[in-house]
Amino acid sequence: MRRNRLATVGLLNCTLFAANLSPAALLHHWAFDDGSGDTAVDSAGANNGAIVGATWATGAGDRASYLSFNGTDSRVDPALTFPSISQADSSSWAFWVNPASAQTNDIIVGNRKDGSNVDIGPGTRNFLKVTPFSRFDFHQGVAKSVTLTTFPVDEWTHFAFSRSGDQLTWYINGVAENGGLPATIPGLDAVPNGAILPFYIGGEPGQNQNEHFAGGIDDVRIYDSAISAAEVRALAGVVPEPSALHLLFAVGGFLLISGWRTREQACPNAIESLRG
Repeated sequence: MRRNRLATVGLLNCTLFAANLSPAALLHHWAFDDGSGDTAVDSAGANNGAIVGATWATGAGDRASYLSFNGTDSRVDPALTFPSISQADSSSWAFWVNPASAQTNDIIVGNRKDGSNVDIGPGTRNFLKVTPFSRFDFHQGVAKSVTLTTFPVDEWTHFAFSRSGDQLTWYINGVAENGGLPATIPGLDAVPNGAILPFYIGGEPGQNQNEHFAGGIDDVRIYDSAISAAEVRALAGVVPEPSALHLLFAVGGFLLISGWRTREQACPNAIESLRG
């Protein structure tokens, strides 16, 4: 009987967990679990990444396999482009990062130029990148960046941003920054301006050793819309305790629990079942 009750509680926990996830579609996922070779597989899309200069590395737990970037000329190039963002669309990016040293404008993910060291028009420049030095670094002719939180050195940190139009919420290790309130991306274009931006991981070609990231990167994901706080927590490996007691029905009676802490792996089908 006790086993049946625990099983029921576990099922209901997973149901509650799945109910809080967003319907955002995972467009691209470079898990960096390959461990060898010169290609990073995109398990969600069709944009496998060519590994240039970066090396496979091993760590503990979920970071058992990741890519290490040298800070001078290494990168992953998935041959992927995306339109410059606007108020008319939404997106989310997420990744794990471990900077080897204090860095400023280096590219963790995103772009700075067109891959040939040429600024992208219209206007003076268009780019979008996330950097170690507290920046959602974004230009649409002029700077429209949002200041984030500087990533600690020699420590794995999970980062995600969830964007709905010009409203940007960002998370460190599953916790929403800025008091949980979204920040407004200043002056974001109402509709796409026509700029097509490349997407790189760790740096981009043509930058002459400029803005190349040094350290580890793992589990890079791109979504087609804003992901929920619950989903970010799952990606960061933590589901927080509920704010109030939850009364759950179990076989043969009721079981009162005061909260739980688990991982995404505890509900392996929660995300996929939600998305159909």
